Amino acid sequence: MLPVPAGESVVDDFTVELLKQLSYVKCNRIAHTRKEIPYLICGEWRHAKPDICLLDPLKNDILLLVQEDKHLRPDPCDPRSQLIAEAIAAFDYNNRGDIKSKACGSCIFMGVLYSLVM
Repeated sequence: MLPVPAGESVVDDFTVELLKQLSYVKCNRIAHTRKEIPYLICGEWRHAKPDICLLDPLKNDILLLVQEDKHLRPDPCDPRSQLIAEAIAAFDYNNRGDIKSKACGSCIFMGVLYSLVM
């Protein structure tokens, strides 16, 4: 789908609706668009902004990231590198607290990140 000239593409809206229809979005999960995720890199605070992230507000965790492939835009960028940066930011965000209680989930998350890179 080509991007909408005045803003984000309709792909984000479609994806959020698809997540709802597939029961990913429930009472304890929220689909959030363009959430800023702060993370520290090279001594500076930066912000990752995935197109969509699935949040668990009870645990304050990010469960899923969605990044649209925007290669048809005038200034193309690699969606894989964006997604990897966002995954690292989400990993950092999820682990700011009690590391022991989140260790198992972090291993799964890193496994997903590894599969994206390969």
